[in-house]
Formats: sequence, C-alpha cells, structure tokens
Amino acid sequence: MANLDKIKNNVPNEILDTINLLAKEEDRTTLEKWLSDCKKEIIFRDNQKINTYSLNLEKQYLEYILQ
Repeated sequence: MANLDKIKNNVPNEILDTINLLAKEEDRTTLEKWLSDCKKEIIFRDNQKINTYSLNLEKQYLEYILQ
C-alpha cells in the first residue's frame, strides 16, 4: 500500500472523510461495494487510457480500511 501521506495528498478529502465515516459506522457492505466499483472503474479507465493514479490510491485505502 502507498503511504498514508501519499494517499492524503492525492485523494480528495471528501472521499477520505466518507470512507472513514463508513468505517466508523462499521458499514462494511457499502465499503465492499465501493471497492468493487472502484476496481471496475480502474479497469474501464485503463482501457480508455485515462489516468487512474488517484483512483488506485483510493482503492488501496479502501483495502487497508477493510483489512
């Protein structure tokens, strides 16, 4: 996983705040769906040759939270 500073610098605060809130509320189902959607979006963007850097960091943070 990328270090947390890299994630905080490249993923919008609103997204991190929402992930943290869902984790605090123990809403694992929503977090798992978010991770699944994130993975699908990464594949789509890769196929379209669109930058996925921040989305990959978001995915890594979700995986970290779901451990």
